[in-house]
Amino acid sequence: DQERMISEERRRIALDLHDDIGTRVSHISLLASHADNTIQHKEASKAFEQISSMSRDLIGALSETVWMLNSKNDDLESLVDFLYRLVNELCRLKKIRCRVDAVYITENQPISYEFRHNVSLAVKESVNNVLKHSQATELDMKIGLEKNVLVITINDNGIGITEESRSTGLGLENLKLRMKSIGGTCRFEHLAEGGLRILFTAPLIIIPKPRP
Repeated sequence: DQERMISEERRRIALDLHDDIGTRVSHISLLASHADNTIQHKEASKAFEQISSMSRDLIGALSETVWMLNSKNDDLESLVDFLYRLVNELCRLKKIRCRVDAVYITENQPISYEFRHNVSLAVKESVNNVLKHSQATELDMKIGLEKNVLVITINDNGIGITEESRSTGLGLENLKLRMKSIGGTCRFEHLAEGGLRILFTAPLIIIPKPRP
């Protein structure tokens, strides 16, 4: 009963965020875009353009939060689909070539919120690090299942992990801790042809769906 109540509360919060804040931010973005197109003032137009851009970023972040909170997404198929769309969109915005190969999920495998939360944030943080620091022009991600273990590999053709990267801290240890918290692992490998491979593994645990 407690799990069901928590699940319902998460769903309610997700819907409220989407219906209220999401609508308001979208309205701000539309107003800023309209002002940018109608006001003939260079500085004002630049400011409205920035407001519009920031509003779009906020809408994207809000959508991710809503997806994360919504208990309807507590299954492997939803996670794989989210990662596929997330990585493609991040690479598109940075104009980096991207290829994502994802396992086809044939059955609805329930997963915990903690599993979904940690895996999605680990992947997002890793890809953001590649886009910001690696100088890569290509990124490949593979999502697969091996004996009930989720395996995600992210390869890039950049400069890998440098001493400067280690000293400034790119959250590498946080990635390991995040995966460890769900019984998984995180490993970094320098590729012979150049670039870096990030390997995530996480065992799937059967999670029964809350009773209606």
